[in-house]
Amino acid sequence: MTANTRYRAKNHPFIYVLALFLITSWTQAPSSWGKIPSLPCSYFWTESEEKSYRFDTKQDSNYSSFLTRMKSKNLFREKCLKPWTILLSMQITPDLEKFAIANLVQLENQFEEAHIKADIIVQTEEPASRRVQRFHVFPAKEPTPKITHVQDVSSLEWTQIQSPVISEISPNPFIPARKRLGSFVEWTATTYPSQNLMIVFWGHGSGWKTLSEFNLRTILARAQVLRKKPVEILAWDACYMQSLEDITEIAPWTRYVCGSEDIESYAGYDYKDLIRFITRTEPAPKEPPLRTHPDDLATGVAFAVPLIYQAAFDQHSGTHRYLDPQMTQTLTGSAVQSETLLQKLVPAVNSLASALIEYTKDPQHWSRVKSLLETTPTFRGGTRDLGSFLMNLATTLQPDANPLKNRDLLEKIFETCIALNEAV
Repeated sequence: MTANTRYRAKNHPFIYVLALFLITSWTQAPSSWGKIPSLPCSYFWTESEEKSYRFDTKQDSNYSSFLTRMKSKNLFREKCLKPWTILLSMQITPDLEKFAIANLVQLENQFEEAHIKADIIVQTEEPASRRVQRFHVFPAKEPTPKITHVQDVSSLEWTQIQSPVISEISPNPFIPARKRLGSFVEWTATTYPSQNLMIVFWGHGSGWKTLSEFNLRTILARAQVLRKKPVEILAWDACYMQSLEDITEIAPWTRYVCGSEDIESYAGYDYKDLIRFITRTEPAPKEPPLRTHPDDLATGVAFAVPLIYQAAFDQHSGTHRYLDPQMTQTLTGSAVQSETLLQKLVPAVNSLASALIEYTKDPQHWSRVKSLLETTPTFRGGTRDLGSFLMNLATTLQPDANPLKNRDLLEKIFETCIALNEAV
């Protein structure tokens, strides 16, 4: 403020109060928009009515009529919680279109009661036509297309998707992709509130470039403000998105990040098995060992994501084994716990880096480390495997003529290995 404006405000209390109100409202608005529901949606229906709380073509002519019917049953979706909301953002290029339809078909091939545990909301974007559609995916009423070979994928059409279209956004070349994705995440988080939110980014990935293009850290930070807690799981069904640098960028607003460090298959995740795992009513007979309380749903699902992806390409029983038979040769995937990464792994890597800078001041040592970097296994995106580098570095240092001289560096290597094992 200038001196003149300060004088006017002082002499006009109403203006001063109005200005103070506007400033306060603007700064506090994000945390006070809407009250987060406390009651589960199941509170509003009886066991005999559960199936009626899903889209039904016999009763619902479109999605609007479905919402009207739900409200007549006293179910206002934005005012109750489900265990999960699964948000899938599909960036569909021409080479991926048929696989996008295939994954939507898999999403529809779910348990009849899956809608009780989760809402599955999909936004499809086709950059060529700039067409944007939103679907609420429900269990299919009619038999779904059988997809076992690439030929089955190539014959798929959009008309085979049975789930209702929530809305279709008119093409607008002036709205960037980050705005569309941000709007989708905000709208889903507030319209379909849940105990756990899983965001799946589907499409071509290119590491840091993708994070920047979609300004994902801002989108996730906004979701955290709206939900008053981090996004439970961010899963990348895209290539090159699971490097340490990429995860660190988005870790503050997530609990778990799942994805691949290398090229992913066009076939993508096995969404049928993934949704069935998330919405199952009974615990799996061989539940993976959890590092947190067993009631923590997000930990179990995050742990399962890379395992389900791996199982899809199993040469004997995998659902995707004929869609991409060579994928098992270069398959990678992991689930990373964001908090452990930030609190333990990142500080350990930084500390190790400082020690390496000191160590490589000796030209012979620099030559040794440079050679290790060049021979460390490399993913096709250009990133190198941190675990392999750490093991090779420790192996190189231990037989040194003066091991005590390298004790500090060796300790930092082992500390980083421990932190890496805890975070991944």
